[in-house]
Amino acid sequence: MKKKSITAPFELMIAIVERGNAKRVYDILEQNDAVFSLVTLGEGTAKSATADIFGFGVVDREIVWSLIEPIKSDRIIGSINAALQLEEPGKGIVMTIPSSSASSIMLDFLGINY
Repeated sequence: MKKKSITAPFELMIAIVERGNAKRVYDILEQNDAVFSLVTLGEGTAKSATADIFGFGVVDREIVWSLIEPIKSDRIIGSINAALQLEEPGKGIVMTIPSSSASSIMLDFLGINY
């Protein structure tokens, strides 16, 4: 992602998606001038006694962390939901946390003006 800057307020967007879909989320974020994006791997389990017995409940996930402008939040989340069909159960989830929840130490580390 090319170098961009952001000033507070901002939102931390977290998208938890099926393994292999992080690139699609990243592309949407880049189209919407997201400032910072990080992809990490995750693992989740489905709630089911049968799945637990047979070991089918483990689901590989990718977690995309990004800083976005609050004014773009609804558009970005809508684009991700539509592209990955997240309204279907088990496909993933996207959420945001406002900058008021971020500590000044984290903002300093990320080089964000506040």
